[in-house]
Amino acid sequence: MNYELRDAIAKNESKTCSVTGCNCPRYRLYNTCSHHFFRRKLYGNPKSRAIRKREIAGDRDTVRRLVERNESHQGILKAITWLDQWLKEATEGKPVPGARHLQRLACAGITGRDLLINCGALWAYSYRNPKYFPDKLSLVYGLSHQVMTLAPLEYAT
Repeated sequence: MNYELRDAIAKNESKTCSVTGCNCPRYRLYNTCSHHFFRRKLYGNPKSRAIRKREIAGDRDTVRRLVERNESHQGILKAITWLDQWLKEATEGKPVPGARHLQRLACAGITGRDLLINCGALWAYSYRNPKYFPDKLSLVYGLSHQVMTLAPLEYAT
């Protein structure tokens, strides 16, 4: 590592994190501490965090009942059809965004209806708890996190 870079890192690390209320030193050349840096990396915003399934369980039940009461609604039908098609194309090996993860979800029996309900539940939660989703990117991360937790990841041993 050259001296100029090392000096720049040392100078930056002498400053405090840019997140309001955090007095920790900054991480490397970033404007946040390591804690908030990794939160931004994982959740899209340094103020965001993972939302657990149990936190949105009530919202999931509410959205599930809403979908059940309105299953013949054209918007709900189109959304479920589109999501089912996305899952189907992924399992057929077509080049779709998130194909590997969608294949995993489809193999676990997750349907477009399940995706719609979980995304709707997180959106409802985010509407009532905006502090966890200060921008659109953090909401996108939250939605993807909820979708990915519908089926467990497989780890190589």
